[in-house]
Amino acid sequence: MKKSKIIIYFIFLFFVFAPAAHAYIDPGTGSYLFQLLVAGLFAGLFFMKSTIRSTKDYFVSKFFRRVKPVDEQIGRRENE
Repeated sequence: MKKSKIIIYFIFLFFVFAPAAHAYIDPGTGSYLFQLLVAGLFAGLFFMKSTIRSTKDYFVSKFFRRVKPVDEQIGRRENE
């Protein structure tokens, strides 16, 4: 346990006292990060929508059973 605390402490110090990098970030990187952000947003919305829909369908099927009309129970068709 003590060894892991020492390692975490040194990693923290490494990032706190790191020298400036003076690195170049090209303009394409910004558009790529924006694309990742938008894709993540839509993926999250789709996941939430499908999760809510499946949860709703589960509870509706358990608690609100559809009652079949008499014609469907007997096997008659309306056209006949």
